[in-house]
This record gives sequence, structure tokens and C-alpha cells, in this order.
Amino acid sequence: MIEANKFKLGLFVIVAFLLMIASLFVFGLSEMFKKKLPAFSVFKTSIQGLSVGSPVKYRGVPVGKVSRIVVRGEEELIIVHMELEVSVFNSKDDVQMNIEALHKMLEAQMKRGLTCGLEYVGITGMKYVELDYVTEDNNHFENLPRPPGVEGCYIPSRQSMFQSIVKLINQSLNNIASINMPEISKEISSVLKHSNDILSNPNINRTIEHLERVSNRLDQSLESVNKTLTPKKIDELLNLVSSDLRNFNALINQVKTEIEQAKLAKTSEAFRNSLGSVSETKLAIINTLSRLDQTLDSITELANSIDDDPSSLLRGKQQRRITDGDDQIKSSYLKSAENAVK
Repeated sequence: MIEANKFKLGLFVIVAFLLMIASLFVFGLSEMFKKKLPAFSVFKTSIQGLSVGSPVKYRGVPVGKVSRIVVRGEEELIIVHMELEVSVFNSKDDVQMNIEALHKMLEAQMKRGLTCGLEYVGITGMKYVELDYVTEDNNHFENLPRPPGVEGCYIPSRQSMFQSIVKLINQSLNNIASINMPEISKEISSVLKHSNDILSNPNINRTIEHLERVSNRLDQSLESVNKTLTPKKIDELLNLVSSDLRNFNALINQVKTEIEQAKLAKTSEAFRNSLGSVSETKLAIINTLSRLDQTLDSITELANSIDDDPSSLLRGKQQRRITDGDDQIKSSYLKSAENAVK
């Protein structure tokens, strides 16, 4: 009986030992057979909350873990070593990558802004390494040189969002602290005193009272206008204006009709022809009067000759010199004739 119990106990111990070996192989030794790319990044700020075994994520997807943390005190640098699982990454042709292909892919992505940053895991205070790209809105690239003597794929680091916020807060506090508050307070006091002096000036008060009176008068005027120009009166004015416009339009049409019926073009042409005839008649009358004047001169000369010498009828006409008086008489006679024609 005792021998049987010992056998069972020994069998139980052997099975437990075998199970322990199998679990170690499954959970521990199996990691040794996975392809991993050694990588590292360099930080110059505090990495509190990050420890060995912390996850490494690519835009939120777990791709590895932190394998080792090295401090270089003389250079004030902290080197974070990482192990990236190759099995997580595939090529664009959906083909499994190897370590060399993953290294080349990461180098190509780093040219496009791929960097390492530290982010918080919720509100626990723990951190993880986040692989993401630097953008124009989040351009906090550390640009630290690659430390010599460290093997692996070097991924540049960037400031975390929390560090950027703290840096902005510190800058804001420094800017606030640099403000000369006593000088500003003195200037504000001076401005308030000057404003008080201006407002207490009697001229300002009189101006304000005058503006109030003008405003009251304007309100009264507007009220009177509103009472006078009621909607009914406005409609009457509009109707009156419309009626006047219609009458004016009718008058224009009537004048246009009268002008068309008057045939001004033909009438003016006939008038011009009549004026031409009058001018010709005037010239004919002037010529006739000129000849009549010559005839009268001859008769007058004959009468004077007979009166002076009756015997000239028997002897004939003798040559007589024309005097200036005769010319004046002839000229005045011609002017009288022209005036009469006009």
C-alpha cells in the first residue's frame, strides 16, 4: 500500500515537471524562435513610466517590446533598445517580411517622418513607445545624432504630446512672468485719471446735454414724420405721381402727333422758297426804282433846262455839269425807295 502511494506521488511529480517544462517552452522558449529586429531610440528627456517589457506600438498596433534601457550619463542620453516582431509586418504584396526587408522598410519610412515617442497608457502613469509620423501640426522632432557603438535600427525620437503641452505651459508662464506688472498698473492708473479728468470737464457735460437735446428733437421730428406720412397718404401721393406721369406721357404723345401732322419739313421748305421769291422781287423793285429814278432825273433836268432857257427847245440840249446837290438828291431818293420796299 505504501509502495503504491509512493509510485503515484512520483508519477504526479514527473507529470507536473513535464507540464512546467512545456509551459516554459510555450510561454518563454517559443519567443526565442521568433524573428525580431533589434532597434533603438535615443531620448534626452525623462522617460519616467517606461520600463523593460513595456510595449512598442505602431500607430496603436503592438509590434514589439522594450528589451533594455541604457543610460549614458556623460552624454545626458537614455538609449531605449527595442525588439520588433517581423511576423507583424507584411510587404505591399502581402508577403511575410524577413529581418533585412523590415530594416529597409523602416529606413524608407523614417525618411517620410517615422519617429519614436513616449505615450501614456491611460491614467496609470505607465508609458509605451509609439511609432508614428511627424506632421506639420506635431513637428517636435528631437533630431539627436545616432550614438556610436550601438547596433540595431536607429529610429529618431520626438517629444510626446504631454511634454509639448508642459513646454508650452512653461513658455506661457515665463512670458507672463516677464510682464512688467507695476509699469502696466502705473500706465492704467494714468489712463484712468486722464479719462476721469476728461469726463469731469464741464464742456463734455454740455456737449452730452446738447447731443441729448438734438437726439430728442430728432426723435420728435421722426415721430411727426411718421404721423404725417401715414400709409394712406403715401398711397395717395404715389397715385397722384402716377397720374401726373400718365398725363405728361399723354401730352408728349399729343405734341408728337401735332408735330407729325404739321409737316414742318415741307412747311419750312415752302417758307424758304417764299423767302427766295421775296428776295428776287425785292431786287426787281430796286432795279425798277433805280430806272425810275434815272427817268425822273432826266425829266427834272429837262424841266430845269426849259425853265432856265426856253429857247433850248428850239436850239437843242446843251451840256450841263452835274452838281453835288443833284447827287445828294438822287442818293436820298434811292434810300427812301429801298426803305419803302423793305
